[in-house]
Amino acid sequence: MGGGALVDAIVFHLVLGWHHLLSAVAERTGRPASEADHLAVDGTFMAVMLTVALAGGILVWRSGRISSAVSAGLLGRAIVGGWGAFNVFDIVVDHHLLVLHRLRHPVDEPLVEAVVLVASLAGVAIGLTLIRARPATRGAP
Repeated sequence: MGGGALVDAIVFHLVLGWHHLLSAVAERTGRPASEADHLAVDGTFMAVMLTVALAGGILVWRSGRISSAVSAGLLGRAIVGGWGAFNVFDIVVDHHLLVLHRLRHPVDEPLVEAVVLVASLAGVAIGLTLIRARPATRGAP
């Protein structure tokens, strides 16, 4: 999930500039935040998510239960599922329950958000399906 959060923050917050973590909160309270405030909150979020991603990677590496031949494939599948899971959480909790921000602030684009939600759910399903799939063994028909 940490990797999915980092991709979200880098793409939507920094590159596209669609929203910041607390953009709707500033709008609701009537106290607009400065760009420096937004960057500080977004940067803190990215640092926490980088820590989560690194901690997950260290736990996988230290477990030693995954052979090197399988680990790269499993990691890739887990990244797909984690990306999807983060986006589902972000849309449901941050966008709708807590109303921290919209996908594209200040514009409300429910169709675009629905498409991202469906793609994220598909990412979770694909990631879980691929993680549960047994790797093909060499020499098997």
